[in-house]
Amino acid sequence: MGSAEIVVVAMIGAVFAGSLILYLILKPGRAAVSIQVEPGIPFLLEAAPADSRDYKLWLKYDINWVGREHGSGLIFDLKVETDGASVFDGQLRMGGGAATEEDRERIRAQALTGKTLPPGLIMPTKVRCSRGRRGGMRYERATVALYRIRQRNPGSLITVRGTVTPAEGTEVNSLHLYLAK
Repeated sequence: MGSAEIVVVAMIGAVFAGSLILYLILKPGRAAVSIQVEPGIPFLLEAAPADSRDYKLWLKYDINWVGREHGSGLIFDLKVETDGASVFDGQLRMGGGAATEEDRERIRAQALTGKTLPPGLIMPTKVRCSRGRRGGMRYERATVALYRIRQRNPGSLITVRGTVTPAEGTEVNSLHLYLAK
């Protein structure tokens, strides 16, 4: 094997190792509690993990839509509490279909300045994602971290209340919420 082949094999190995490390960092840990959620129906998720580590609210979803590639969206009305104290109370919007006209205007205005997304609009990193198109219908299945719960005492009660609403044109096959490290 020549030196060029060795370099190519080493580069492929480095890319694979880097991808594996990134996946292990981003993937959710074991769920403390989970719930299957129906669109538009209020849910309650409660857990009191014995440790004081940060936990994330994860969503595993399966959606379909017709139209442009980034035309889907989910809207989350959430209230997150730790031992009864509110840590988040508001709306998160994920996907182009959930962005408001005001969000779109702010994104266009900030495109050249490198500013952050408008408040409430999230574009989380997708883990275990598959997406595509089948017979004119687009689909996406993925797991995303929606919100991180920080600075809590060991054994403190985490309560998440809310609803998940699909954006116009988005069809929900499944929504599974869970708390995990």
